[in-house]
Amino acid sequence: MPASTQKPTLQPGIAARGPGLLALKGPTTMTDDATGGNEDYPYIRAWGRMRGSAPDYLAYLLDLARAQNAPADAVEFRHRDGHWITTGEIWAADSRRHLGLDPIPPIAPDLDLVVAEIGNAMRCSRWMTDRNGLREVQRLDMNRLRMTFATGFTGDLHVEIIPPRP
Repeated sequence: MPASTQKPTLQPGIAARGPGLLALKGPTTMTDDATGGNEDYPYIRAWGRMRGSAPDYLAYLLDLARAQNAPADAVEFRHRDGHWITTGEIWAADSRRHLGLDPIPPIAPDLDLVVAEIGNAMRCSRWMTDRNGLREVQRLDMNRLRMTFATGFTGDLHVEIIPPRP
């Protein structure tokens, strides 16, 4: 059976790599326990182990998933809106690899989302905020951002996405 169509099982072998960091030892297939038993909601189990969730919290999520008849590929429950996050919503390559999933192929960039992400990245950059005094990032229009600095300087960023030539 091709790897992309095999049903994953949780494999023991998640090892701590320093405070809060986890790494998988050995293959990234997932079996639930030392006997290789296949249990319900393998992605909730794998995600919880990958994140270092407490066993009680993991048991709570599994009980909740069963009670709510969550999708078989459920990964995590989002309490703020009652939504079960599924494997289709996990796009980060490392996270998908830890779950034993194939990477999601890249999509064509969406200008609106790209500009929003650039603005978020600027706001989160310690170099921009601490060293350069970035105080505000405003979205001027669909493809322009304005940065305002504590020094009185401003900077405008224009983003254009150009499709590949045929």
